[in-house]
Amino acid sequence: MINYIYCNFLKKKNTTSTMHLFEHCYYAKLLKEINQKLPNEGIMFDASTSPSSVLIEIYFSNEKYEKTILNIIEEIKFTSNDYDEILKETNKILHEISTMDLSEEDKILYKSLELISNESIYSLYNSDGFDYLKDNIIDSFNKIIESISILLYICGNCTKKGIALSKELNDFDKTAFDIYENHIIGAVRREMDNIYNIVLSMFVSFLYAKTENSIIQEQLIKKFGLYLAYSLDIPLYNDYCIMFLIETNEKNLERYKRDGFKFSNFTFEFFEKHKKAFATSMLLLDPQLREFNKFYVHASFVHNDIITIDLLMNYIEKIEYSDVKDITERRYLYA
Repeated sequence: MINYIYCNFLKKKNTTSTMHLFEHCYYAKLLKEINQKLPNEGIMFDASTSPSSVLIEIYFSNEKYEKTILNIIEEIKFTSNDYDEILKETNKILHEISTMDLSEEDKILYKSLELISNESIYSLYNSDGFDYLKDNIIDSFNKIIESISILLYICGNCTKKGIALSKELNDFDKTAFDIYENHIIGAVRREMDNIYNIVLSMFVSFLYAKTENSIIQEQLIKKFGLYLAYSLDIPLYNDYCIMFLIETNEKNLERYKRDGFKFSNFTFEFFEKHKKAFATSMLLLDPQLREFNKFYVHASFVHNDIITIDLLMNYIEKIEYSDVKDITERRYLYA
């Protein structure tokens, strides 16, 4: 059985570029330590930086490695001896960001992030904060480590250590739509303050754009003969963020500018069908909770009980028609 550990570090006072550099340097130290203490054990890693956090993923087949890996994580600290490695990783990032690997559609999709926060995907491609010779870079890295939140998925059971508390985004709308060139872009942001709200957010995203007869497909793509539409979910501090993009035409754009944008009502039967499909999708595509836990590790709470796929199935069953309608059926006018 697959086991894994997620280490999450939320951005607080640091720039996103500093977090990006921290990701590279922390990953390098972690990889070196694990290869020394658990060589040839087939342990796999992944690391990523988003506009609000760094996530380190560690996967292993034998649960007996858990204690050793946790000890390694506990012992990682930065000292002045790491300056050369920081310089090395800085040069790697400067090369990495010299060519932006986002498609034109992705660039437009990520603009929706700016509608509900002060974050931008372009912050990942800035080189500010890379002055590795600054005296405070070591202190900055160690302070980032102090804010760690760790999620453990061992033998099918999920537990979490540490609460990821971050700044609130009260000054921004929780749902927003806009027109950019010939696209409708939008974002929905929901607080992850309990298991039900995470599951509900995942279901709303599924309902919006993740099936062939989703709301966007039925009410826009098929109805008006459009082509391109998709969504992307990301954690944004302690919130669950759903972003979506719909390519449309001039006639529809004029109508949206005049009348505003609103998804139409959907029936209870539509809701029930998609709720069952969502449960099937979770069992098929995320039985080990990898995607769910990438959001849970960012959440501002720790669930008291062990989380399993069966527990999530129970939460899916509890999703109410009225809860979903309240999120999806709103009207938005353009300035």
